[in-house]
Amino acid sequence: MKWFFTLLFSLLTGSGLFAQQTGYFTTTVQWVNDDGSQSRALRVFVPNNYNASNSYALVIGFHGLGSNPNSYAQAISYYVTNPFFGGAIVACPSEGTPNTSWFVGDEDFKIIGAIINRIQSDYNIDTTRVFATGFSFGGKSAYLHGLDEADLIKGIIAHSPGFYSTADINNTCNDPLHCQHKYYYANAWKVMVCITAGSGEWNLGLTEPYLTLAPRAVNRLNMNGGDAIFIEDPHGSHNLPPLGIVQQCWNHVNRPSTGIAASNTLVVMELYPNPAASYVQLSTGMPGVEKQVELFSMTGVRVAEIISSEETVSIATSHLPAGLYLVRASDPSGSLLYTGKVLLKN
Repeated sequence: MKWFFTLLFSLLTGSGLFAQQTGYFTTTVQWVNDDGSQSRALRVFVPNNYNASNSYALVIGFHGLGSNPNSYAQAISYYVTNPFFGGAIVACPSEGTPNTSWFVGDEDFKIIGAIINRIQSDYNIDTTRVFATGFSFGGKSAYLHGLDEADLIKGIIAHSPGFYSTADINNTCNDPLHCQHKYYYANAWKVMVCITAGSGEWNLGLTEPYLTLAPRAVNRLNMNGGDAIFIEDPHGSHNLPPLGIVQQCWNHVNRPSTGIAASNTLVVMELYPNPAASYVQLSTGMPGVEKQVELFSMTGVRVAEIISSEETVSIATSHLPAGLYLVRASDPSGSLLYTGKVLLKN
């Protein structure tokens, strides 16, 4: 009988050691979607100093065409081992149908949720800090699946994303190979996005260069209430950007959300109409109290300011370009009362 308990102890402790494996290793992620049962190889990187008592960010990486999860996990781990990441686990799946769907086929949907469940079963991850990232066609995949499963992630970082045209970005492309799936822009306000492209990417893209498509994708997100930025790598071509640009992206997607539906309301106030056209109103619930209400562009330029003691403060917006704006209210001492976003559709 003693040998049985010895064997059982060995099996249990061995399993526990495997579950807490660090460094690089390959496992499998399995899930079920409308196309049936799915299975992908999953290359994982866990920091060598992993401590189960701490929670870690999870970075899900989609590799580009011609690459593989092994090399991409190694590339991403170069970034996440830098101090500004604060510790992160990397998980990179293999492609679905090689060289065709490449993470955009029906069989790949729900892949982000499946990866989260797989990693969470063995490691302590912070589910409020899950990020999708990708390079080239993988960047398009991170953008696509990140919007589709935006409730599960905090941010998307897409490097040199493989958008094919403005029509692709605007969901009007009918190319059966590259544009068969549409981007779920209704979720744009839920997730932070950073997209990069190199100055030398003029020769890439089906009909337009990636360099011009990337900022259009950002604009489309922000027109739908998103919180997205574009960073050009002045020395880059079709490659991952330098560490400094990655850090800028990380700082953006890792900060508190400023989406329309995730306003930071310190005092209960109502901002309407939203989207707005000729004016926007802030109902403060504070009659007789002097308030400073300001409207900022997403580049931080103040475009309107009103000081009023009225309960409802109205700001004219018909003269402003369409886009996303930040509304901020403060009291006479400068203490912040409210921040929120309004989408102008003039």
